[in-house]
Amino acid sequence: MADRSILDVLPLDIVELVIREAKNYDRKDFCRLRLVCKAVNGLVEPKVYSTITIHFRGYSDKWKNIPDFLLSLASGTSPYVCWARELQLSELIPTQFTDVPWSRYDPWQGEEREAMLTCQRDLLVPAIEALVRVEAVGYVANSREPYHDALCALAKLPRLRDLSIFFLSDSSFEDVPFAGFSNLNSVRLNGLPITPHILSGVKALLAKSPSITELLLITLHQPDAPEVKRAELGSMVAHAMQPKFSPTLKELTISAASFNLSPSCAPFLRSLTSLEIINDSAHVQPSFWKALQASGAHLQELKVAPLRQPIIEYLLSYSGLRDCTLDWSEQDTEDVEKIAPRFFYGVLPRHRDAMQSISFGHTKLGPWTIIQSYLDEGVYHCKKLKYLTLVYYFPSPNEEHTHPIIPLANLFSGISENLPHLQTLHLEPTRNFQGGFGSRCPFEQYFEPGRALVSHIISSKSHFLSKRQPQFDLDAAGTAFISKSVGAASSGSESDLASGSAGREYYRFDFLDDSDNLESQPDEDMSDGDAYSVES
Repeated sequence: MADRSILDVLPLDIVELVIREAKNYDRKDFCRLRLVCKAVNGLVEPKVYSTITIHFRGYSDKWKNIPDFLLSLASGTSPYVCWARELQLSELIPTQFTDVPWSRYDPWQGEEREAMLTCQRDLLVPAIEALVRVEAVGYVANSREPYHDALCALAKLPRLRDLSIFFLSDSSFEDVPFAGFSNLNSVRLNGLPITPHILSGVKALLAKSPSITELLLITLHQPDAPEVKRAELGSMVAHAMQPKFSPTLKELTISAASFNLSPSCAPFLRSLTSLEIINDSAHVQPSFWKALQASGAHLQELKVAPLRQPIIEYLLSYSGLRDCTLDWSEQDTEDVEKIAPRFFYGVLPRHRDAMQSISFGHTKLGPWTIIQSYLDEGVYHCKKLKYLTLVYYFPSPNEEHTHPIIPLANLFSGISENLPHLQTLHLEPTRNFQGGFGSRCPFEQYFEPGRALVSHIISSKSHFLSKRQPQFDLDAAGTAFISKSVGAASSGSESDLASGSAGREYYRFDFLDDSDNLESQPDEDMSDGDAYSVES
C-alpha cells in the first residue's frame, strides 16, 4: 500500500494553520517539519526559503562557508533559487565602530581580506542574478564594499518591485546606479546622499516606475560631500508625468530640508493618502498645500512638525483623515497659540467620522497640553479613535500652576464614556521647568515627571469612578496599565500582572473608588521622590 500522507488524516486548512503557528516559534523546529512527509515539505519549504540573507561577518569564521553558499546560488542548486521572494543584503565588508562616535573601521586585512574580496568578485553578482524570483530587496550599503556591482546585479532581477536601501552615513557614495532600476512599486532610500549624479539617477528610476505606490526619500549629511542646493521634487518627477500619466503614489516620506515641495509636484501626488514630512515643515512652501488641495488629494495619514496655518487650511478643506501625528519639533511656530485650538476645535470635528489615531511626538508644556475643552469639543467627537496620545500636565510639588489640571479620574472616566473603541491611551506627562532648586524641590522631580505619574497611578489613587469599565490600555511614561479583565489581559493570576513579559511591566487599573482629586492632594502624596522605578 502506498504511504499515506498527513493530508489523508487532517484537512489542508488545519495543516496550514499548524504550519503558520509553527513559523512563529523556533526556526529549527519549523525547518524540521519538512521531514514529516512529502506533502508537508511541499507546504513548508516555500516558507523556509522565502527570505535569503547574504552578508559577511568579521567576528567569526562563518564567512568561510559563504563561497560554497554563493556557488550553490549561482549554479541554481540552492532551494533559495526556487523559493526566495525577499533578499536581505548587508555587511559585504564588515566594519566595526571605533572609539570615535559613528566612525567605523575595517578589521579584515591580509590574506583573509583578499579571500573575501575574491569571493565577492567571482560569486556575489552571479549569486544575486540567480535569484530571479526575488520581489523585494533590503540593502544596507557601505561605500567601502562593492556596492556598485551589487546594485547593478539587483537591477537585473526581473521580478523586483520593492527596493529598500539604507546608506550608512559614515561613508561617501559617488556613483549609485539608480538608473538601471525600473518598474518598481516601492522605493525607500534612507540616508540618501545628495549629489547631482545620484539625484539624476533617482529621477531616471522614478521615470521608469510608472506604477510606484510608495516613495521614501530621507537624506543624511555625508562627510566631505559638497553642499548641494535643495532639489525640486517637481523637477525630479517631471519625466514621470507624461501626457498619459496616471497618478499611483499612495505613500510619501520625504526630507523637506533636502527636497522642496512646491505646487509643481502636486499633480504627481494626486493619489496620495499618506504623507510624512521629515524636518521642519517650514521648508514646505505654503502654496504646496493649496496645490495639494486643488489636486483633490485627500490624505488619510499625516505626520508633520510643526503644524502650520497652511496645513490647517488644507485639513479643513476635506474629511477623511484617519491618522494624525504631530512630531517633535525644536520650536513651535509663532502663532501656535492660534493653531492648537484650531486643530482641536476645527480639524478633529471635521474628520470625526474617520479619525482613528492622534499622537504627539513632544511633551512640552504649552498650547498642545490637553485641557478639558480640547476633549469636549474635539477629541470626544472622534468616536472611532483607537489610539490616542495626550500631553498631560502633571505638576511637580509646590509648582505654581500655570495650566489647567485635569484630574486623572475625570480624564479616564471621560475617555471611557466617550471613546468606546479606544484601545490604547498614551499619556506624556509634562510640567514647568524651574531654574532654582531648594530643599523641598529635589532636582529629579523636574526631569522625571514620568516616574511620578507612574507612582501616582500605581498607588491607591489609581481606582477611579466611571459609568462603564474601560476597554483601553494605558501607557504612561513607558509603563503599561491593563484595564481589561485578568483573563483577557494575562494568562496568569491577578497577582502576577506586575511581573510583565517581553521586558515590560503591567498593572491593573480599575474604576472603583472616589476621584483622585489631583488638584487638592498634599505635596507629599505627589512627591517625585516616591516615584516607582519600573522597567520600560
